[in-house]
Amino acid sequence: MNTSATVELIVPAGCGPRIQQTSLLIESIREYAPDLPTYICLPDAEWGNVPREVREHWDTAGTLLKSKIPLSEYPVSAKIGALRKVERDRDINGRTRVLLDTDTVLLDRLPDQIIAPDTEVAAKPEDTDREFWSSTESESEWRDLYSSFNLQWPGYTHRSSTEGRPIPPYYNSGVVVTKTELADRWLELTQSVLEEFPGEFFSDQLGLALLMRSHVTESLPETMNYPGHIEWRPPRNTTILHYHTNDALERVLDPFLRRRLRRLSSSPIESDYPTLSQLFSAARTTVGSVRRIYLNPYLGEPAKMSNAK
Repeated sequence: MNTSATVELIVPAGCGPRIQQTSLLIESIREYAPDLPTYICLPDAEWGNVPREVREHWDTAGTLLKSKIPLSEYPVSAKIGALRKVERDRDINGRTRVLLDTDTVLLDRLPDQIIAPDTEVAAKPEDTDREFWSSTESESEWRDLYSSFNLQWPGYTHRSSTEGRPIPPYYNSGVVVTKTELADRWLELTQSVLEEFPGEFFSDQLGLALLMRSHVTESLPETMNYPGHIEWRPPRNTTILHYHTNDALERVLDPFLRRRLRRLSSSPIESDYPTLSQLFSAARTTVGSVRRIYLNPYLGEPAKMSNAK
């Protein structure tokens, strides 16, 4: 399969700390997906908050577009806005689109066939059943949500990616793969969730869960959206690391993956923009280390290593 002809990447860029994240993600795309069409979508409201030289550097890795944050009260909707911008500018026409959260990084080339031929939408099931929406504590809310959209509650049909425990069909939206147009309906559902649960941070994931009930879906493997903030030893075959925090980059202990991170952790613009230094230095750590005794907030398991190699 000619992957470069059939797969497109979408990066929702941003200002502030997301300049660092976007830059690291783009360096990883240069390394592991240089031939894939890449759309870097920066909200027009943030355009002036990203230095021109940084924007120009991003543009050399793909096509830099002005997008919208469609729900001003919910900044996370910027990722839906990025997908919406690409959908409106370019027909999907048989392509597979991969929407990447800003705090992800490629550590290997994407597989030739990311999802099965008949799959329309794919995402990885939520990391753990210890978060509210993936736990049994949320069943009443889920039932009400499904009922409001005339959908039948499916039960605990999936398993959390880190523990293998039963969870509802609820997905992490850090990596979403689609062969169909999703953005308008995803946005509608997310807005409805926000009206039902004002201020809910995971409204986009709840909207995605509802959206996927009307499509042919597939669960992505953990290696396509590896939760680096929870599991500290990503396997060597990890394709996309979803690191969430700088500390998670420092805790990549495998020497093979550490070398890959180090290769990505320099940028021609870093010296001019010190805001890049903190994240890039975390990726540049010679060996993965745990400099403190971390308590995993999800699993409650203290790390038993310090400066581990």
